[in-house]
Amino acid sequence: MSHCSTRHSNEHGLTLVELVVVVAILAVIVASLCDVFIANQMAWDRQSAASTALITTSAALSTVGAYLENAVDVKVKTRYTTGDAVVVCLPQDSAYGIYVPQAGFYRQGQVVVFYLSDSTGSYSRSGDILWAGTLLRWVDPSPGNVTPDPNWSLYPGGTNGRIAPVTSLQFTILGDRYWGGTLTVTASYKAGRGTATLARTRNVCYRYQGY
Repeated sequence: MSHCSTRHSNEHGLTLVELVVVVAILAVIVASLCDVFIANQMAWDRQSAASTALITTSAALSTVGAYLENAVDVKVKTRYTTGDAVVVCLPQDSAYGIYVPQAGFYRQGQVVVFYLSDSTGSYSRSGDILWAGTLLRWVDPSPGNVTPDPNWSLYPGGTNGRIAPVTSLQFTILGDRYWGGTLTVTASYKAGRGTATLARTRNVCYRYQGY
């Protein structure tokens, strides 16, 4: 005896149309997830870059400002933009790590110049790296007499005398030459498809009491 078997109409696989619909739905879900991931990644990168710019400008203001506050004299020089180099003359005499006057006056000591340059540290070049150079005496800085100090560092205990990226360094004299001034440090960072800048300013008073 022979038996015939039949399949019911609902016992079939996905049709081509149903498969296309499933793939389309999955594509929409994956695309949405990718958009969320990319948006979060961009926000993270932007926040990270902004934090780096904040750390850079804060460190520069704090440390360079400390040099200025200990200065017995300051010169503001122009290389490429107004006031983009600062020459600081520190006191000569100290005791137990503290600068002290002699007969009521601070004598001239080490001379340091702060400026932006490239990786060479040359005073004649522009760049986004903050350098400290030394001068043998209290004279105007020039490419021939500024010696970049590779051991100077903005970080305590550091051995790297450079910090970047710094877009601009500017110092402006306020009032009397021997009273004080304003130090402004600017850093740029990537923000989305564009670039944003962060500028921070600090007012400083000199130690000056004659020399």
